[in-house]
Amino acid sequence: MGEQGSPRMAVYMVVDREREHQDRKWGAVDPSRPKAIATWLNIAAEELREAWDALLEAGEEQLCSDDVRREIVQCAAVLIAALEEYGAVECHDSQQERRG
Repeated sequence: MGEQGSPRMAVYMVVDREREHQDRKWGAVDPSRPKAIATWLNIAAEELREAWDALLEAGEEQLCSDDVRREIVQCAAVLIAALEEYGAVECHDSQQERRG
């Protein structure tokens, strides 16, 4: 997964703090009472729309404003919450990838 000080770990830590914030604000994910997956996708889509709005407000020529990145973090955290509720599945066969 990378070293402790890697950019990836820094991103994971920020997204994890956002997940904690969301749990405090909205309540923790409860797999025994799942939201419809469409609900999770709608919430994530709204966060993504907010990222686009922030990008357009800042001007697309700007590399990536803090506001855009905040919305991306919120979107990522929402999608992670959905996976916490429903469970994650492997996307790739790791054995086949190692054989390359």
